[in-house]
Amino acid sequence: MKANQGLKNNIVQFTLLVFLNFLVGAVVGIERSSFFNFAETKFHIQEGSFLVSFLIAFGLSKAIANLFTSKILNYKSKKWLLIFGWLIAIPGVLLLLFANAWWHVILANIFIGLNQGFCWSSNVLLKIDLVGNKQRGLAMGFNEFSGYLAVGTLSFISGYIILNFNYDILFYTLLIIVLSGLILSIFFVKDTKHFLKQESMMSSEPKIKSLFKQLTIKHPQLSPITINGFTNNLIDGAYWLMLPIILVKQNYSIEKIGLLVSVYPIVWAVSQLFTGKLGDTFCRKQLITIGMVLQILGLVFTAYSTINAILLGSVFIGIGTALVYPNFLTEVSAVLHPNQRAQGLSYFRFWRDLGYVGGAVIISLLLPVLSPTAILIMIAFLTSATTLYAEVKMCCILKYFWRTKMC
Repeated sequence: MKANQGLKNNIVQFTLLVFLNFLVGAVVGIERSSFFNFAETKFHIQEGSFLVSFLIAFGLSKAIANLFTSKILNYKSKKWLLIFGWLIAIPGVLLLLFANAWWHVILANIFIGLNQGFCWSSNVLLKIDLVGNKQRGLAMGFNEFSGYLAVGTLSFISGYIILNFNYDILFYTLLIIVLSGLILSIFFVKDTKHFLKQESMMSSEPKIKSLFKQLTIKHPQLSPITINGFTNNLIDGAYWLMLPIILVKQNYSIEKIGLLVSVYPIVWAVSQLFTGKLGDTFCRKQLITIGMVLQILGLVFTAYSTINAILLGSVFIGIGTALVYPNFLTEVSAVLHPNQRAQGLSYFRFWRDLGYVGGAVIISLLLPVLSPTAILIMIAFLTSATTLYAEVKMCCILKYFWRTKMC
């Protein structure tokens, strides 16, 4: 029986997966605006310790989950991995509900990081299998839109819940989200291995030897994408942690901090409805470079620390991240043979999410001696260097922008 790829042919499953990714994003969205205050009010954690322990636990566990995704998929289906990702989040939420020591929160964050890696990866792979070559950019745009719309929305809602209720209500909300994702995945998601099998038989893409090394440092198309991916999540982690600190120092309320923190992921989310589709038409490499430049400008604006500058910086970083995120995944998928896609994406997502760890380490080392705004400027300079290096390595220098097939 022929498997018919394409968005129109699989709209019901695709829509379900988009909603499931909204739930995945909602899990991490609750962390974005709530955990800084949670650490200070309940456990009296100082800034440096909090930054290192919290973000490293999350980023490292998520990166490891991504790394092992392809190895698990050698034995289990993508649907199985999605279900396992939801199951592993449950002990994390329970730890948060009953935490009476900071190490409980760190352990909970490890479980949640694993949940994010397994669920987001399986969701990406299921969607890519469903839609086929011609609509992958559009599919990844919807995927990232749903996830980061949830991040932004729940960042705002979390602030409201903390202000008007308490952390127990917030974490019970988190538990409902996780259980909803688990139930939908068990009873309604269908696996896509028949789509992958058919596509593999038709593909003319050669398989790449030593894929991890090629994707990390050698391949002229894949390794620059990896470098930009790592730097992008370094920015994301730094902004995630520095922006609340900047706002707290300026005596903003929890509710207003939640609102301001939500601007960046909401702009990021909504923009991906368009930027993913752009990657099906224009040169993805140049969309990525332009996106990185916009993020640099956003960091510089935010460093001014006025309310208007922060809003403008959040918009720039949101649009810039929207240009890179779906096109990272689409470009890696386009270069690889279908049978190497899961492995290649898991390697890429491993390095990309290690950017969170890199950001946490840099911030923890610099925060005792530099202001948050100075740290953002330093990260902007670092991003400028890596973006230029990646652009030169791809041998593009912003040429051949107008058609994907020419770059």
